[in-house]
Amino acid sequence: MAIAKTTDLTFTNERLIPFLEKKLLLHAGYTLRWYDISKKGELKKGSNAKTIRWFRRREASAANVKSIAEGVNPEARGGHPVLQAAEATLAQYGDVYSLTDVMDAIDAYEPLKNEIGAMGEDAGLKVDTVIRDVVVAALLNSDNSLSRFAGVNTGDSSADFTTLAAATNGATYQFSRAFALGMKTALRVKRAPKVDGKYYAGLIPPEHSHDFVQDTEWMNPSDYSKPEQRWAGEIGQMDGIRWIEIDNSFKESSTYGTFDAAGDVFSSFVVGRDAVGVPKMGGTNDPVKPKVFILDKEEKSDPLNLQIMAGWKVWWAAKVLNASFVCQGRALSSFA
Repeated sequence: MAIAKTTDLTFTNERLIPFLEKKLLLHAGYTLRWYDISKKGELKKGSNAKTIRWFRRREASAANVKSIAEGVNPEARGGHPVLQAAEATLAQYGDVYSLTDVMDAIDAYEPLKNEIGAMGEDAGLKVDTVIRDVVVAALLNSDNSLSRFAGVNTGDSSADFTTLAAATNGATYQFSRAFALGMKTALRVKRAPKVDGKYYAGLIPPEHSHDFVQDTEWMNPSDYSKPEQRWAGEIGQMDGIRWIEIDNSFKESSTYGTFDAAGDVFSSFVVGRDAVGVPKMGGTNDPVKPKVFILDKEEKSDPLNLQIMAGWKVWWAAKVLNASFVCQGRALSSFA
């Protein structure tokens, strides 16, 4: 007697339960470095201020030095010492996430814990973006001294950008050793101090480093430093600039000074010491490590505790302290 075979796939599929791998897949993160190279100004909790101010003494002047005749004192210079000020007003940033008690109970992937982790990355990305955009805005239309354009050198920033953006991609318009050296020289002409007294810091997107590291004189970190002496994210050194690769780079397409995530005009930066200032916050307002507040108890607005909420808030600002201490270099890339 033949045995009847079951061929009803619907019957079978209804009883199949997908296996859920508990370990989440890796996600694409960001390498962010603007905060690391910025000057920190401490703003303590209870300081009764929403602004932070930095001061810089005057530059040296040979005109203050006078010839002295024997026995005759030179005329004294009086008045308060001249201090140049830079000030930033802090703004509030934050986020709130909400999920139901049912989702929290049945979701196998701990949604609250995972979202809190993502919130920390959101905060870091926002901090980096604020600093980056403040720097770009400060250098806009600074002509061919501290805004430089690969393959173009008329001295008119807006016109040079238009030429670069419309250029047919080629080595002339890509990031090169000569172009990077020009950025460093622009800082040296302005007497910008080096970050650690020896080197300038270079922030470079992977689209630029793709072309730059192919130079035969490129030095990898292992060629000149021990692991513990390397800067975070450092990929190499050339001509007195230690280069740090970043992901949250500034990109433009055809509009000068306007960020476009799909743009093919990429920006690198060479930075000296005290070029950019950011606050170092006390209490719960540190945007680098924001405190997350979790509401998971019943209250008048949610008597049955049906919603769990998590959120964070920080005060934050960024200020270019000296626009002569940072140079932005725009170039295309051979990477496709």
